Amino acid sequence: MSNTRNRLIAAYILQELLPHRPNADQLFSVVSKSSKLKITKKQCEQYLREFTAESFATEIQRSKIISSLKEQMLKSISKQLKAQVMSPERILELGMKVDSLILQGYPIKAQVEMKNLMGYLMKGKIGHEFGVFVEPVTDVVAPGYSSIVKTPMSFQDIVRKLDADEYGFTVNFFADLMVVISNALHYNPPGTPVFQIAKKLKQVVMQKIQGMWLRLHSQADR
Repeated sequence: MSNTRNRLIAAYILQELLPHRPNADQLFSVVSKSSKLKITKKQCEQYLREFTAESFATEIQRSKIISSLKEQMLKSISKQLKAQVMSPERILELGMKVDSLILQGYPIKAQVEMKNLMGYLMKGKIGHEFGVFVEPVTDVVAPGYSSIVKTPMSFQDIVRKLDADEYGFTVNFFADLMVVISNALHYNPPGTPVFQIAKKLKQVVMQKIQGMWLRLHSQADR
């Protein structure tokens, strides 16, 4: 396989990894698992040094190789990245990139993805586990709740806002999910059942929102 072909494929991978600020080790890992390329870590370091969005985009546009490999590579890359939960800062940064694409008019199906995520959180075994977050909390169920929690939020509130098309940006949707979690952690003492469930919900939401934003980001490239 020629160096040009290696370079073009690595260029595509770099473009997919760009929101995550990859280092040479991460790029090498993705390349080695996503294809049969024999690229060294030294070459990966070189690609990262030379990378500019314009130069690699030009190479990719000229290449017939990328179009034939794109779907296969994208699925493989996305699968690996989903398995690696990023830091909250990186995840939020990715969401802001997605919202920027929405603002630019890219055909991204954000509404569908957000509704699918809420369906996942509210149905089946997962829905049963997180059922405590579905309906708005009242003082009858949780004494003094309204005086402690100043910004109440529930899954039902989020679904209502989705149905009313009130989420112009996906970051706002994510923010409301985090409000649900932070309210539960704030009201319920550490170690209590609801506190523990809220901690698990946070882990699930961070993983799922990352996957959602990765999918939405990839839609703009199709």
